[in-house]
Amino acid sequence: MYYHVFLALHQTIRVTINGDSSQHDFNIYILNSAFQAETNSYNYQYPESVTFTAKTEGYVYILVVPYSGSGDFTISLEYLDIAPLPEWLLWLIIIGVAAAVIGGIFLFFKFSR
Repeated sequence: MYYHVFLALHQTIRVTINGDSSQHDFNIYILNSAFQAETNSYNYQYPESVTFTAKTEGYVYILVVPYSGSGDFTISLEYLDIAPLPEWLLWLIIIGVAAAVIGGIFLFFKFSR
């Protein structure tokens, strides 16, 4: 079974699975957009987790594979940080704030007479 999630450059996630270790053992793999393994977990007890930081922007795939046995598990995804804003958006915000300040000053002097 696999899941996919979109990550921004340098965004970090933690994937955790829980289950009954007396019944089964599942491993977690994080795959890049070319379906190559970036990282994995090989624990024999739950909870089992893996942390991953995106090297590029795009989808990553979370693959849960049974190592032994079968049964149910729960999975959780946690974003460990907020992805940084793209540089063009930062400039747009700066320009917008500067325009608002200049417009406010203009209106203040125009109507303060």
